[in-house]
Amino acid sequence: MILRILFGIAFLFPAVAWADIRISEIAWMGTEISTSDEWIELENTGSDSVSLSGWTLVALDDVPTLTLTGSIAGYGTYLIERTDDTSVPHITADLVSSFGSGIENGGETLVLRDAGGVERDRVVGEDAWSTIGGENESKMTPQRTGDSWVTATPTPRALTTAPPHSSHKEEESAGEVAGVSTVSAPSTVSSGNAPSVYPRPSITVRAGEDVFAFVGIPVSLVGSSTGLYDEALPHATYRWNFGDGSTGEGPVVSHVYQYAGEYAVTLEVFHAEHVKRDRLIVRVEAPLLSLVAVEQGESRAMKITSLGSREMDLSSFVLRDEVTMHNFVLPRNTILLPGRSMYIPAHVSGMSVRGAATLLYDGQVMASTPPAVAPSRVVPLPISITTTSASQPSQVSSLTPPQRPKVSPNLPAVTAQEVPQSDTVVLYERKADSVSTGTVMAAIAAATDSTLFLSLFALSMIGVAGFLMWKERQTEPTIADEYAIIEDIIEGKDDLDPR
Repeated sequence: MILRILFGIAFLFPAVAWADIRISEIAWMGTEISTSDEWIELENTGSDSVSLSGWTLVALDDVPTLTLTGSIAGYGTYLIERTDDTSVPHITADLVSSFGSGIENGGETLVLRDAGGVERDRVVGEDAWSTIGGENESKMTPQRTGDSWVTATPTPRALTTAPPHSSHKEEESAGEVAGVSTVSAPSTVSSGNAPSVYPRPSITVRAGEDVFAFVGIPVSLVGSSTGLYDEALPHATYRWNFGDGSTGEGPVVSHVYQYAGEYAVTLEVFHAEHVKRDRLIVRVEAPLLSLVAVEQGESRAMKITSLGSREMDLSSFVLRDEVTMHNFVLPRNTILLPGRSMYIPAHVSGMSVRGAATLLYDGQVMASTPPAVAPSRVVPLPISITTTSASQPSQVSSLTPPQRPKVSPNLPAVTAQEVPQSDTVVLYERKADSVSTGTVMAAIAAATDSTLFLSLFALSMIGVAGFLMWKERQTEPTIADEYAIIEDIIEGKDDLDPR
């Protein structure tokens, strides 16, 4: 009988519309653009639209004190922005109001009252909002989901989606593993005519800002991506194209360029069915460095100078003493300013300084001290050379073929600059006081080291021999000479006759 009565009442009276207005999200830390870009979101969990005229949202210390206007639709949201409508870009505020000195980062207690002064909701954010959450560094906001709060990526005008790293204490106390929570798809229902930006049409990818690099030195690149609701994508795939034919994978990569130039680097991120790209420019220059040893009195040091227009991080560069093979590793964050020099004292590096030294990175020579200039050596010829004057005539021996002196293979070649210069060069024989024309020729040939001279000498000898032969043929024999030749023949015949 009782059940029949209840069903009859439900049939006779239609369902009564209801509304429950509460605070759903608080950006007490502002945004990445400005810490003053604070905003608060209200949520209507009922089906009936509610007028908010005369409603107030007040902190217990009276800052801020906000008087609401307008209305909030059933299952809709109401956005309050501080000072102007740019605190939340691209989303129109339902109310823009001064927050006075702003929401305290150290914690506030906010009370929502209706037009009759009845308290409809209270949020206690004590001890730097530790009771409900939010992060100042990451700008993640505390958001109400059900009867609890989570810290998540801001979702103004959209119902909360709790990220996988939810930090709400009530969830942990309920036995859930810290950092794991259920993610529900956020609603796109909003009040007024301003549409929500969520979900976004695609994921967001950031390759980073343009960077400068040096040939042979690794450059680090850091990429990032967010999802349709600006949530992190820990399982996304990152693929890099470094612009020089090389590729890499992962959000953080390192690459070494072998040649100077400008390279367009592309980052491609894959997440589910979404693919998005972004790129940056890497400008690569040759590392222009010089290394010299300096001494000032008792003080000695290695001087490293930058000849380029960009500062260089010399962390992990190695100074090597090529004499003792002692290595000194430059400490982390050793910065060399463009066009400037740094001095590494010998008592710090342990370098002898006075010997040869090299500056290396990853085994590559980046700079080295200039080589010492050795004095030139004059190699004496294996013959005696003296200077004579007109008052000291010398006797020249008979003509002999010129012979090139044998030079020891251990002696370096003698250059023209190393041959002593004199007015007259005469070669004396070792066994006689007189000087022969042949030895003079040999001395001149050895001094000049000229193949042309030897060739001319040989041609002159051939010419002299030909002249003598021609001269001999020109002398005709006399009648007496002919008789003498006949007598010699007859006498020879008699001697040879055996009879």
